[in-house]
Amino acid sequence: MAELNHAQLTRMIWIDARLVGAGRINRSDLKQAFGISMQQAALDLRSYGALHPGRLAYSRREKCYRPAAQSRPKFDTGTRIRVAHAVAVIAAQRSALISEQQQEARHG
Repeated sequence: MAELNHAQLTRMIWIDARLVGAGRINRSDLKQAFGISMQQAALDLRSYGALHPGRLAYSRREKCYRPAAQSRPKFDTGTRIRVAHAVAVIAAQRSALISEQQQEARHG
């Protein structure tokens, strides 16, 4: 697999953080957090699985990935926390901007 760019690495760390914090992840989580397409989210989950074999376990019933039994996070706690916080702040700002733009469009 080719070397990851900054955005890809950020998403890989965020996936790891989400597995630790929420105990699950799916494509919609990535789409919402990063504003990416469902196709890109699926690619990111496949990339994470390829980079960290044995870390993801897919639940067909829940239609999400969970951390595989006996697997450990791949990134250190501090890195996971910093990335998760930064992504949350950016997602909130993006959401506020979109809401503002929608209000402006309605009110001309």
